[in-house]
Amino acid sequence: MTALLSVERLSAGYGELRVLEDVSLEVGAGEVVCLLGANGAGKTTTLMAITGVIGARGGDIVFAGGSLAGVAAHHRVERGIALAPEGRQVFQDCTVEENLLLGAFGRRGRGRRRARLDEVFDLFPRLAERRRQQAGLMSGGEQQMLAIGRALMTDPRLLMLDEPSLGLSPKVALSVYEAVARVAATGLSILLVEQNTQTALSIATRGYVLVHGRVVAAGASAELRDAPVLREAFLGGGSDRLGATPRRAPDEVTAPLLSIRGVEKHFGGVPAIQSFSLSLHRGEFCGLIGPNGAGKTTLMNLLTGYMRPSAGEIVFDGQAIVGLRPYQCCRLGIARTFQIVRPFPEMSVLDNVVTGWMFAGDAASRRRPEADVRAECVALLELVGLGGRLGSPSGSLTLGEKKRLELARALATRPRLLLLDEVLGGLSDAEIVQMCAVLRQVHARGITILMIEHVIRALVRLVDRLVVLNFGRNLRDGPPAEVLADPMVVEAYLGRPLAVDDARHPMTDQLHD
Repeated sequence: MTALLSVERLSAGYGELRVLEDVSLEVGAGEVVCLLGANGAGKTTTLMAITGVIGARGGDIVFAGGSLAGVAAHHRVERGIALAPEGRQVFQDCTVEENLLLGAFGRRGRGRRRARLDEVFDLFPRLAERRRQQAGLMSGGEQQMLAIGRALMTDPRLLMLDEPSLGLSPKVALSVYEAVARVAATGLSILLVEQNTQTALSIATRGYVLVHGRVVAAGASAELRDAPVLREAFLGGGSDRLGATPRRAPDEVTAPLLSIRGVEKHFGGVPAIQSFSLSLHRGEFCGLIGPNGAGKTTLMNLLTGYMRPSAGEIVFDGQAIVGLRPYQCCRLGIARTFQIVRPFPEMSVLDNVVTGWMFAGDAASRRRPEADVRAECVALLELVGLGGRLGSPSGSLTLGEKKRLELARALATRPRLLLLDEVLGGLSDAEIVQMCAVLRQVHARGITILMIEHVIRALVRLVDRLVVLNFGRNLRDGPPAEVLADPMVVEAYLGRPLAVDDARHPMTDQLHD
């Protein structure tokens, strides 16, 4: 089969962060190929490099026989490359029809835009019914249909889909994939990134598996479906370099430090957290895992006052905290890091940590002499391995250093509960080993930790307990080894072919083929 797209030893990244290293893949004319991997593996970055949104640092991308080196993103659209991005990203205030016509804005799509519009409406009748409605008032599934339709309006030769089922119910996701199958039947080439690996492999003829920005496996879909490398890519494997954590026994005699009871959070009509309950005792080190879009960061936003639950209660050390503002939660003893680090770039490393001390829980700590405070902050920076960078502008740090800086800043608030949101994400293997050693020391100080993480091979060496969140619900809770062996957890990460009533959904057999 002749390759329409050929990615040859591609390297790419953002700033100092190198995400892709030596990635090679091909998509043939009329072929459907899937790109699989855990969150942070580099899938979206690969699509961004193909579209030209980010530049390649090495290698080449060849499309229809010509190199795309130096070709701007909008010219790649004119050559026939289209993307339906993750998160849909429709124009909220424009109507459905206006969104679609914007897809045909370029010369390539403009010539047949009325005919293409009819084709999209035929593919997605729901869009035809709502052509005059504002896109921002549509459901998530309808917006996903619109994003795919807008990409098709460019009259592409290659359609790239980034997580088309993310956040959708199984029934709605199935309807989206029925449409994708009809598009594929027309002979259009498709490169698919999808969190439900089993559905992706049921649609695609071939697949590639990415781990830490490198292709670790490639082959026919039937070969990949049960390959051990696929499970390891999502649920990890052990590493002696990561060591094992001496377990600190949690205090299960006294009342829990944190109690979450029946918490729910809805965005419009979409449930992000559903009837979620969890208790954490003093001294626990608990991991929180789940596929992309499961509701993990939303839960942390609820615990820290950034969002208010739609229902339920959250109690910290005997005090109800629903309705408290973030700084009030912080002063009670709840600190967090963020998935995307945000230090104050023009301030020194030391001054960044001093800002954390300003929100320390007890008033007496905030009234201490400045010299004492700065000495304590220096000690925290030495703990995280930044003792030699005290006067450096934080904007000059590497990603790994910024993550350790943010950890030190959180510790400066003197927390009793530390919430970590993907603190290992984007780090090299050596940096992961270093961060794990720091986290063991933090936990040894008696701080209770709840840690969201996709680098599961490292997480299981740190935590006493794993909680799995899926579709906003507590799917599983227990010792790490038992949780990861649970078939329901494996299915939550790897998915299964989407299916409902066979009589109503003719694509069920194809998805199970």
